[in-house]
Amino acid sequence: LGICYAVAAIKKWARILSIFFNIGTAGLYIIYGIGYYGSRQIPMALLSGLIVILFSGSTYFLLIKKTSAFFNERNQIQEEPHAPQS
Repeated sequence: LGICYAVAAIKKWARILSIFFNIGTAGLYIIYGIGYYGSRQIPMALLSGLIVILFSGSTYFLLIKKTSAFFNERNQIQEEPHAPQS
């Protein structure tokens, strides 16, 4: 839940951390799907496949250049010191 907030708050480090977690989660569900398929639990294997597709899609959108540029731009705006007002 905390990582979701950090990504929504446009934190560059959260985007990178989310990419790693998405890859790990997709990898685990690939293994689960293979196990379910091997034990003939087809509905669970299909559900695992759907989860892999959703996490892979999320990872794709976090990896594209447009998203990276957006996060970089937003972080630069947040880090700039504000000029004193008189």
